[in-house]
Amino acid sequence: MGHTSNHDMGGGTHHLPPSAARKYPATRQWPPHIPHSAQGVPGLAVCTGCHAIWNQKRWHLDESAYDRLIQDASVGRQLCPGCRQLEENRYDGEVFLESPLLLSDADAIANLVAHTEARMRGNNPFARLAVLETTGQRMHILTITPFLAERIGKEMHKAYGGHLVIEHLERERFTRVFWSRDVQASLR
Repeated sequence: MGHTSNHDMGGGTHHLPPSAARKYPATRQWPPHIPHSAQGVPGLAVCTGCHAIWNQKRWHLDESAYDRLIQDASVGRQLCPGCRQLEENRYDGEVFLESPLLLSDADAIANLVAHTEARMRGNNPFARLAVLETTGQRMHILTITPFLAERIGKEMHKAYGGHLVIEHLERERFTRVFWSRDVQASLR
């Protein structure tokens, strides 16, 4: 599907906020000028932002290893690709949640989102939330990876039912997710 500026979630048309506008061309490739490798750092490196560790050609999380490695002056220090994306305000996933449940079960939904992020981050240190804004019965989430956005939508649908739409934008590594549940479904 192509980029759309409006989407109907059953309760009317919702305009995407300006902050959600794409900030880089539709023809970009992964990674867009951000290699997954530790640039110019042979062997080990640590991310000074999220404490991820570069070892054996991949980034992973291990807080106890980070605590040891950060003491070693020979270990490289830099930002991992996920932290660089956060720093540059570049997001590859967007989630819109809308339901009266966001008023009545706000803590449970916030916990579901946080738990989903924590599980995904165990496998991919770049899978993280960048922005989470709640206004009344609406929640807007921006994620660093498209996979986290999709997983949050699927977990909401699995836990609360409702209506789920997942859009993978053409020629982009970007996923937009819409989840909603109306008042009548909330009363069941």
